[in-house]
Amino acid sequence: AVADIGGAVFVDSWSDAETPRRTAIKSLEDGRVLSWLEENALDETHPYFPYLEGHAGVEFGTLKARDGKTLDYRIIKPADFDPAKEYPVIVDVYGGPHAQDVRNAWSLGFNQILAREGYIVFNMDNRGMWGRGLKYEAPILEAMGGPEVEDQLLGLEWLKEQPFVDPDRIGVYGWSYGGYMTLMLLGKEPGGYAAGVSIAPVTDWLLYDTAYTERYMGHPDETAKAYAKSSPITYAGDIADPLLLMHGMADDNVFFSNTVKMAAALQDARVPFEMMTYPGKRHGIRGEDTRAHLWTGVLEFFDRNVKDAE
Repeated sequence: AVADIGGAVFVDSWSDAETPRRTAIKSLEDGRVLSWLEENALDETHPYFPYLEGHAGVEFGTLKARDGKTLDYRIIKPADFDPAKEYPVIVDVYGGPHAQDVRNAWSLGFNQILAREGYIVFNMDNRGMWGRGLKYEAPILEAMGGPEVEDQLLGLEWLKEQPFVDPDRIGVYGWSYGGYMTLMLLGKEPGGYAAGVSIAPVTDWLLYDTAYTERYMGHPDETAKAYAKSSPITYAGDIADPLLLMHGMADDNVFFSNTVKMAAALQDARVPFEMMTYPGKRHGIRGEDTRAHLWTGVLEFFDRNVKDAE
């Protein structure tokens, strides 16, 4: 078919916040659809169609970092959102290099479940993340856990000013670098959040991949103070909000020893926390039953410590 029309076609695959990914062969001349590879229309035949009534809408906006850089955010509100009410909020954070979370793309996952359960979900791309150029990523040089945390706390301040947000019921969770960020946020801003869930976090950059870490933090013999400042263990004794640590015990990316060290530091500081480990599971903590166990546990933790908080 391509040869018959001189190769003047291209494959277009796209989605947005309200449209699942669609893939078509299109004309290079005028962009018209020649053939659908996957139309993926949200009609009565689509497996998600029965759940559309409860689908949470997505809104986008921007905030300004203290250095003037623009910070993109995404906010998900329950389908029956009432602006006259105050809602509990869960902040979904990643915050690290090699990722750009705030994109106008279709996404189903735990955040939709949270919205269906009556939470607003907030996500913001801070300085240090991808997709915005070197100057946007550069502030974390020898300063991991600094500019990213500052930006996320700016987002927290903004949330608490919104009339539809209950400022006393804001939780935070993240995985991997997001787990690291959750611990840094709780440690640097005690009382700022109602609770936090940290999944597979880096807690000591000396335990992580040297090619990745030294690209941003330099050699530990030369920047030892920066390494200490960037570790959640340094702030373990300051954590004052409910915390759930989760980690796969066979994690070969962020070693389980990161969570072990954090747990020991919390215990030494007499800080209470909850913990769930997954034997034999690696960084993704995969498996249908395992994932159901993990996300059910996170939801129950937030219901208990955020939604039902007094």
